[in-house]
Amino acid sequence: LLRASRATPELLDTAVATASDQGWRRPLLAWLGVQRLRAEQAGDTQTAQRIARRMAVVEQPLAP
Repeated sequence: LLRASRATPELLDTAVATASDQGWRRPLLAWLGVQRLRAEQAGDTQTAQRIARRMAVVEQPLAP
């Protein structure tokens, strides 16, 4: 669906939630990146910035 440009916002929300719930950092970052790109393309800078901040938190190294 993503490659065919048919992924809905709801699908992206589900993908983000699933990756987050499972603790999958790399897939979470990938799906957040898709959400951020979509927000930027729609001109929604506030949402894009919020997603970018979330991505920065996820990218932080885990404590030993």
